[in-house]
Amino acid sequence: TIQSFFRRLGNWILSHIPFLLVIVTLVFSNLPDDHHLDQDPPLLVAIVLVWYAIVRIWYMLSDSCGKWFRALVDPLVLSLLSVSLWCVKHVTLLAGLVLVVFSFLPEDHHLELDPPMMLAILGVWYMVQSVWSGLPNWLVKQRNDVIMEGDAADDGADGSTVKDVGGGVKMMKGIGAGNNKNNEQDDEDLTSPNTIWKKLNEMFELTYQHTGDIPLSPRLKVYVCFFSLMHLLTELYLSEPEWHDDMMRSEGSSVVTTTKNKKDELETLMLYLEMADLAYNESSVEVMRQLKDFGGGGYDLLRHDVATEPGRVGHFIAVHHQRKQVVISIKGTSSLSDVLTDLVGKAVPHTLRSSDSSTTTIRCHEGMYNAARILFDDTRHLIQHFFLPSKYSIVICGHSLGAGVGTLLGVFLKHNPYFTLTHDTNLHVYAFATPACLDYTASLDCRDYITSVVNNDDCVPRISLVTIRNLMKVFVKLDERLAQLGRSPTSSWRSTRAYLADLAKIDTDTLVTAQELLDFETEAREDDDHEHALFVPGKVVSMWLHDTTTNDNDDSSNNNSIKKTVDCRQGDGGLSTLRHIEVSTTMISDHGTANYKSTLASLIHQEHNDNNNREKAKQTAK
Repeated sequence: TIQSFFRRLGNWILSHIPFLLVIVTLVFSNLPDDHHLDQDPPLLVAIVLVWYAIVRIWYMLSDSCGKWFRALVDPLVLSLLSVSLWCVKHVTLLAGLVLVVFSFLPEDHHLELDPPMMLAILGVWYMVQSVWSGLPNWLVKQRNDVIMEGDAADDGADGSTVKDVGGGVKMMKGIGAGNNKNNEQDDEDLTSPNTIWKKLNEMFELTYQHTGDIPLSPRLKVYVCFFSLMHLLTELYLSEPEWHDDMMRSEGSSVVTTTKNKKDELETLMLYLEMADLAYNESSVEVMRQLKDFGGGGYDLLRHDVATEPGRVGHFIAVHHQRKQVVISIKGTSSLSDVLTDLVGKAVPHTLRSSDSSTTTIRCHEGMYNAARILFDDTRHLIQHFFLPSKYSIVICGHSLGAGVGTLLGVFLKHNPYFTLTHDTNLHVYAFATPACLDYTASLDCRDYITSVVNNDDCVPRISLVTIRNLMKVFVKLDERLAQLGRSPTSSWRSTRAYLADLAKIDTDTLVTAQELLDFETEAREDDDHEHALFVPGKVVSMWLHDTTTNDNDDSSNNNSIKKTVDCRQGDGGLSTLRHIEVSTTMISDHGTANYKSTLASLIHQEHNDNNNREKAKQTAK
């Protein structure tokens, strides 16, 4: 509304004020220097009357001369309007910066004699102008929608409204757009800044409700305990090197029962991890080229959508006609829009309706649910009318945000009122670094067709409202222990020096033992059944690096070396190792696709060597 108002005001000013300025200038040029215009009311009245007469003549000419007059004048007016808008966007900002700088300068300062100051002003102006010009497309689209409000809508034949949701994709709103009502769709439209602000406020309030009652005051203690826990884990790896491996192996089972199947499954995971990583590429030509090399070749790019809005995710669809397989690869977090989708993380209910009219209510991550719902609407007709009748198998893969959206899309495909996946049609989801996005019951129900992979201490699958609260509870225990040992930095300067001195050294004198830390974490997990508790969905494959001691010389036990090996276990989202945040120096870097590829490649190489050793042992025995 504000944009539209200023546009009309600009048109009016360009049509009226130039004449008034010309008249005032002519009058002033014929007045003596000591004349004050505000003390001569008759002259002011005369100026206004002349201005009014010229404006009326302007409109008379416009009406009488018709199209040729407007064709001559309108381009001039539009050019002046464009110049004015450019001045408002650039020169006004620069002038404002100069005025701000001048207000802080002494009266005898000469700006033209201070080149560094001028360069600083121009630098700030260029930076702010670049930020303005680099507004995300979804915000630019919102601005344009406001300006164009009132124009004719693009109405479909059935009375529905076609809304451009970006990436060249049209989303139907109204008749045939699904079971949600229009007002519900508007409330779930994360491309609206108002909706985003509302959802983020709800999320922040919910987070405060979950953590506000935990006695960690002042908040500086949170940072103190965070670094204490990171330091503690480093010392525990030194003093009790096996405790982490024992904890990881205490739950779950081997990936598969036979060695051959294990190697095949690991190679399958690597293939779809490469596919998930390719979804980050925004060049359709490059995606098409690389698809030719995947899985022995044969994949054709059917669709490539580079989403730029909150609540939507970029993805591509590839088809392998010989294998009768379609792959939907979904991009993870790579932009501000994706971050906003991640942050809208409240657990919301959703009702699944199957073809037999049965219903199931699940709870899922709100932002990922909205993105999966839009992606489902975009791909539903393609799957229903082409892939299913042709008996194509469907594979969905994704990393990070793409993994969460992919798992929900898989759930929607399995449970929907429009079609049923037959026995001839296989559906499987390969999700890497999957965030906690489903309630526990729903995460268990999808184990047959969803495989989630977690690498080392990756923090993303472990972050949720409940695990943040659990971590804060562990912080309370550590803060109590710091106070007992006189190392609490918030109490006195002496205790601050003791705290810093302890952080400066790595030794076996740990703040708590490994067993005490495990007890703290177990006690903190008592409220995992909270209504907002979300879990990593499906069958969860957890991979981690650990140190292995090898003997390089069979004749001597002194030539031992330590090398990094990879182990993996499979379980579900309820694994205790996923219900607390692993605070470590690699908790962020372990989330990258490069680290996932490295760990998985090491695991495949390790399995290949083990197979060769077993074959050699068999040959030697024969």
